[in-house]
Amino acid sequence: MIILAVIIGLLGGLGNYLFRKTIELVHWLVVEQSLELFSISLEHWSVERMLVMFLPAIGGLLVIPLWIFFAKDLRGGFSGFLVKVNLKGAKLPFRPVFTRGLGAAITLGTGGSAGQEGPIAVIGGTIGSQFGKRFKMSGDRLKVLVACGAAAGVAATFNAPIAGVFFATEIVLLSSFELASFTSIVIASGMATVLSRALLGDTSELVAPVYVMGNFWEIGLYLLLGVIIGGLAAGFIDLYLRIKDRIEAIKLPRLAKPVLGGLAVGMIGIVFPQVFGNGYEFMSKVLIGDHTWSLLALL
Repeated sequence: MIILAVIIGLLGGLGNYLFRKTIELVHWLVVEQSLELFSISLEHWSVERMLVMFLPAIGGLLVIPLWIFFAKDLRGGFSGFLVKVNLKGAKLPFRPVFTRGLGAAITLGTGGSAGQEGPIAVIGGTIGSQFGKRFKMSGDRLKVLVACGAAAGVAATFNAPIAGVFFATEIVLLSSFELASFTSIVIASGMATVLSRALLGDTSELVAPVYVMGNFWEIGLYLLLGVIIGGLAAGFIDLYLRIKDRIEAIKLPRLAKPVLGGLAVGMIGIVFPQVFGNGYEFMSKVLIGDHTWSLLALL
C-alpha cells in the first residue's frame, strides 16, 4: 500500500499540474485574447467591458460537445463521486478523468464561477481506483487508494498536504478509516505536494496573514465565529440546493443551460469581475481584510 500511495501521490500531483495548465491555456485562448482584441479592462469601467458577459457563455458553448457525446461522464458532480466511493464499491471508470477534467478546465478557463478542488479530487480519486482495480483490490483497500488520489489532488492544488489529508479522511472516507489507511493518505498527499512544488514552485493558492492571539478572551469570539460560520454554511447549502432544484425544473433544452448559466455569471462579472474563475485570488484578499461586505454578500 505504501508503494502504491507514493505512485498515486505523484500521479495526483502530475494530474493537478496538467489540469492547471489546461485551465491557463483555455483562459489565454478565450479570455486574454478577447480582452486584448476588444481593448477591455477589468480594472476600469468602459462600454466595451459589457462584452465580458459573453466569456463564460462561450465556455458553456464549448462544453456542449462533451454533453452530447459524454453526458454520462459529466453527470453527478462531486456528490456522485462520493456515492460511488462509499456506496458502490469505489470502482470508478477512467474516461471521466479526461472528459470531466476537460469540461471543468473549459468552464474555469472561460471565467465560470467554480472551484477546481472538486474536479481534481475526482481525477486523483479515479487514478487511485484504477490502480486498485489493476491490483485486484476491493472493499476498504480500494476506497483508501481512492482517498489517496483525492488527497493528492487537493494537496497539490493548494500546496497544503495537511489540507489534502483532512479532505480525504473527512469528506471522501466520511471519517471512517484506520491508522494504516491514514498513513497511506499522508504519504500520497506529501508526495503530490513535493511534485507540485517542483513543477509550479512553492506558492499557495490562498494567502493568509499570521494570526496571533492577543487576549485569552478571544477564544470565546472564535467559538462564536465558528457557530456563525456554521449557520451561514448551512444556509448557503440550502440556498444552493433550492436554486439547483428550481433551475432543473425549468423546461429548457438541456444543452442551453450551460450557456445561460455562463451568461448569468458574465452579467454579474460586468460589475464584479471577482466572480470569474475559481475565486482564490479574491479569497486571499478577503483573508487579509481587503474586501467590502456588499461584495461578500453578492459572491
